[in-house]
Amino acid sequence: MASESRKQLAMLIDEHRVTVTAPGDSTPVSIGLPGRWSDTKPEVLGGLFKEALGASRLALGRVVVGVPVSWVLTQYLSVPSTDPTATAGAVRIRVNRDYATDTGDLIADYTAGRNESGSDVLIGVTTRAKLARLTAALEYAGLKAEAVYVTTQVFTGGDPSDAMVVRVQPPLAELALVRNGQTVSLRSLCETLEDNDPAGAARSITSSIASDPELSSRPGRVVLAVDASTGIDPRAVVTHLNGLSQCGATINDAEAIDLLRKRAGDDDLLDLLRCRATRPVVAAWTPVQKTGLAFAVVAVLTLLGVGGLWWSRAHKLSSLRQTEMQMRPEAEALGRVKQRLDSSAPWFDKRVDTLSCMAVLTGCVPKRGDLWLAEFRLGTDQTGSLQGR
Repeated sequence: MASESRKQLAMLIDEHRVTVTAPGDSTPVSIGLPGRWSDTKPEVLGGLFKEALGASRLALGRVVVGVPVSWVLTQYLSVPSTDPTATAGAVRIRVNRDYATDTGDLIADYTAGRNESGSDVLIGVTTRAKLARLTAALEYAGLKAEAVYVTTQVFTGGDPSDAMVVRVQPPLAELALVRNGQTVSLRSLCETLEDNDPAGAARSITSSIASDPELSSRPGRVVLAVDASTGIDPRAVVTHLNGLSQCGATINDAEAIDLLRKRAGDDDLLDLLRCRATRPVVAAWTPVQKTGLAFAVVAVLTLLGVGGLWWSRAHKLSSLRQTEMQMRPEAEALGRVKQRLDSSAPWFDKRVDTLSCMAVLTGCVPKRGDLWLAEFRLGTDQTGSLQGR
């Protein structure tokens, strides 16, 4: 999937702009929206995509999309089992309990990671209306979404420790909470940030951490993902974080999109198109079950082979019996002819060979002009009589 994703169009969606790059093009195209994404009509969005992509859009077709945290509501669930079937069942129960439906206006996806006692599950829920708007806008541009990820979660990969990954993209500030390398929460911190305001970004981050017991009790490291085009220096933000252990990072749009492509298909990411919470889960087969299945398959194939052979022979026997019934009148007629031939055979066996007798007799009569035969008779008892002169 990763190699295929590099051939796809990549798109980052924020409330006030969309950033997009084509495969092989390292220069992202930034599309400013006339208003908020949620207030812009899909056909207007599609027209903006067409204009930005130009003629290359027809050769692309597929797109991997990153969306804001505000699109999803997340929940953390600890399941005392690593069985995929049990995990999926627990997710369905939680979604049905908290949202009353998992097949109506809401859709849900989840990721599961193992811990010492079972599985850590992150559930993400969004509305069908949001995805419908996105799908319609892409269709106007001749595109189709292959995956829809939460952009901030994409920055959490490769870190096995506890951390808070903060993405600063004015006017948004978003947070992904990581525990033991697993994303356990996604939150929107602020939607009113301004460019060139590192102090405002730091205040949003520190106030959100201080007001949340879960964040303040285990702050871990704070990893900043700041778009360089905003004019906010991560080091300036760090100086206002009130002594938290942190690591600043400046990430431009091209790097963010490249990271989105690299992680496409990662099972640790929520994919709002995959909807694993409502998809049937096939339980893993144990070695004993696999062996039993193999024996069952062999037995079924054997029965099918024996049954097929028996059916073939029965079919041939039935055909022969039908042919016999059809030929029975002719066979009876031939039997009657043979019976008549057999009854007349003795008469033909005792009949005298007249021509042979005449040949012998002719040889015995001298060739004289005053001697001839007038009549020659043979009886069935092989006796004869002659008349002549």
